[in-house]
Amino acid sequence: MGGFSEFFRMRLGYWDAAAYRRSWCRAVTVLDSDPGATSCLVTSMYDPASANFVLCWPLYRSGDAVYDGTRP
Repeated sequence: MGGFSEFFRMRLGYWDAAAYRRSWCRAVTVLDSDPGATSCLVTSMYDPASANFVLCWPLYRSGDAVYDGTRP
């Protein structure tokens, strides 16, 4: 968003890179739709048949600002 960039390793297998991109586009659309929205960027998706968790970066919007919930 803006000029911000972050590097990370994502788990490929259950989701491919295109599935992550689609998920991120939906997450950003949610943030764009409401000045008080919450959403998340999924960073590692596991098969729900064998795992009961998803790794993500929570995002919180307050007016025109978006905050990354993983940062103190």
